[in-house]
Amino acid sequence: MISPPFVPPPAFAAEWISGVPVGVVCPYAGQLADPFGSDGEENDSAQPALWLEYWGWMLCDGRQLGIASYPALFEVIGNLYGGDGEYTFRLPDYRGLFLRCVDNGAGVDPDVDQRLSPASGEKYSGVGSVQKDALQDHQHAYQFAKPGDGQEQFQGGQVTSPATPTASGDPILPGSLSPAKPAGDPARTSSETRPRNIYVNYLIKCL
Repeated sequence: MISPPFVPPPAFAAEWISGVPVGVVCPYAGQLADPFGSDGEENDSAQPALWLEYWGWMLCDGRQLGIASYPALFEVIGNLYGGDGEYTFRLPDYRGLFLRCVDNGAGVDPDVDQRLSPASGEKYSGVGSVQKDALQDHQHAYQFAKPGDGQEQFQGGQVTSPATPTASGDPILPGSLSPAKPAGDPARTSSETRPRNIYVNYLIKCL
C-alpha cells in the first residue's frame, strides 16, 4: 500500500474548525435559548448559544445579520431567505420544519413547480424553497354489511346501494392511546399531517 505524501495544513486551517465549510447545516441535540432577550440585551441564561456562535455556529432561526460581519456566509446563501442584499441578509428559519433535498430533476417531488421562495413568496424551486403540508390524493375501499349477502367491497365515492358500514374503530387522539385498543386501529388525528418525529436544533456554520 502506497501512503500519500504528507501535506502540512495551511496557516489558516484552525479557522476552518475541522474543515466544515461555511453554510453547512446540521442537527444539534443540545438545548438552546434565544441569545438575546426581548429588549435586545444579552441574555446570560443563553450561554450555550453564545458559545456556539463563538465557535462559528448559529441557530437557524431566521435572524437578520450584517453582510460585513459574515461575508463568507453571505457568499453562500445570499438573500435566499431575505435581507436587503446591500447591508443585511437573513439566516434560514428551520424552526418546526422538516428538511428535504432539492429534487434537481429527479422527479421525486411532483409539485416542484409549486414551491415558494421564503423571502418573496413567489414560485421558486431552488434551495430554500418551501411547501405547505398536504395529503396525497387517494381512495379508500369500504366494507358494507348487507343482510343475507355477506360483505361486499365498494370504492369510496362510488357506492350506489343503501348499506351500513362495518365498525372501523374510533380515531386515536393524541395522548389518549389506550392499551385496550388492539394494534391496527385507525391512525391518530391531530391538527397537522406529520410522520413520527423528534425535536432537534438546526445549526448553520457561519464562520
